[in-house]
Amino acid sequence: MTITFVTVCVGKKYIDYFNKVFTTYVNKLYPREYNLRIYTDEVDYCDEYFWVNSDVIEAVDFKSICLDKYGITTENYRDNDCIKMFSFCDALKHDKSELLVYVDGDMLLSHFNEDELKEQFAYPGFYFELCHEYNSFSNIDDHIMKRYNQCRGVIDNVYTMKYNDKLIFPIERYWALKRDFNEEKERAFRNEFVNLFNRLIENHKGDLYTEAVEMGHCFTKAFGNNNYKIEKGLLFTETAALSDIDNSEMYNALTS
Repeated sequence: MTITFVTVCVGKKYIDYFNKVFTTYVNKLYPREYNLRIYTDEVDYCDEYFWVNSDVIEAVDFKSICLDKYGITTENYRDNDCIKMFSFCDALKHDKSELLVYVDGDMLLSHFNEDELKEQFAYPGFYFELCHEYNSFSNIDDHIMKRYNQCRGVIDNVYTMKYNDKLIFPIERYWALKRDFNEEKERAFRNEFVNLFNRLIENHKGDLYTEAVEMGHCFTKAFGNNNYKIEKGLLFTETAALSDIDNSEMYNALTS
């Protein structure tokens, strides 16, 4: 199974951070083949840090893809960070790996096992690590319902993910798509996100932190409700703050 990891680093300090985090990829995955696409506004700076692994890593100009178009900079990126979905859309268009994995740049690769990987990602569909889970719409937390209502205000019908007969909204730090390479569905996914984001940014710029609702809508509308929970094979753990990572026992254990 071929794997490509997708991450976003807007600003040099996030490249610095991910440069440290990447050591866990090297340690856990070696000698397994994989690819990594880093979407960044600092391509030259990123290339300088990762040139040793240039056969594995591609730094992709995120400014030309979307940041400049929507006026997103390091200063306002966090308040509009659902824009990071453009990285996955671009990878879906240009990458040919069977398993396309989005992972935040502050996540340590804590576990990898090839046999478990094949079993875990056996079927085409959406794979999530964590999610907000609800029995009904009446139970949905306010911050999720706020975004749901924002989406409902700009498009006719908002789709929601389901898993074990419950409504779920995936937490965005780590998730994956096992592909069946249906070009029509993949194109529909990309177009749906672009259309939704265009409408959201026009009406709610500066209030678009996280993208759980948008992910659920776009994946479900394009690919259906084929959702699976990640429990083995490929696991990540969130790191401490940048200033604390060198003193993190877990980080030191994974990079030693």
